[in-house]
Amino acid sequence: MRPRSIAVTVFVACLIAASAPVLTQQEPTAQGPPVPFEDPGACPFEGCVYREETPAQTGGGLFRHVEVRGSAMARIRPTPHLVLAIWLTALAGWHTVARTQEPGQGQSTLPPSVPAQYAFLYARGMAPEAWNAAQKTFPYVSISLARRGCFGTCPKYSATIRADGGATYTGEQFTTRIGTYSARTYFGDFARLAMFIDQSGFMKLSDRYTAPWTDDETVVVTVVRRDGTVKSVSNYGRFGPPDLWVLERAIDGVIEEMKWTSVGRGGF
Repeated sequence: MRPRSIAVTVFVACLIAASAPVLTQQEPTAQGPPVPFEDPGACPFEGCVYREETPAQTGGGLFRHVEVRGSAMARIRPTPHLVLAIWLTALAGWHTVARTQEPGQGQSTLPPSVPAQYAFLYARGMAPEAWNAAQKTFPYVSISLARRGCFGTCPKYSATIRADGGATYTGEQFTTRIGTYSARTYFGDFARLAMFIDQSGFMKLSDRYTAPWTDDETVVVTVVRRDGTVKSVSNYGRFGPPDLWVLERAIDGVIEEMKWTSVGRGGF
């Protein structure tokens, strides 16, 4: 909803609110002769007078009407109905604009938590050439997740997604995909995972986190950077820091959204 539409809506609401006192005077009264108004000075418009009609004229109960005389554009008095209508309409219009805002109409600056090297993810109308250049020089090459099962029915599979768009998946047991699969990765999803890896301090985590119990699941996240750095973190029993668990779930989320194609079944 644009500002002009909001203004029109407010104006219509004003007219409706101004007519509220009049509508309340048009309710039928009991049968009988005309009854004078208790407060003739309460006419909501300048230059208006009250007019009463008998049951014979209206075909039913006695109706009280307000008849406007004088200028065609009568001045509206600021009644409580009017003030409330203006306030509610303005609030509703602002809320509608906030929820239906079109791309490019919001703030143009980056969110404070986004590093400059990831600014391309928020660039409007970025040329394909610039997007491809960012993909080719991206500091991360691949992100892998391996769930190695447990003593029970934990899923056992591994998946790798790459900055160049490639992805592979190998399912062994207790998973909907058994065998080897391939898919294409959306670079934007890969870059957002990499941004979280940077912000969560993944590269500085310990190599292994182990819970003091047995028969639980082991999850391994491996990241390869373009400079050749490889970082793997093993998380047994979800004993690692919360951000590590969030990263595992985020990678799983990207994996599940991809369209996988079977390229062969393994002999697991």
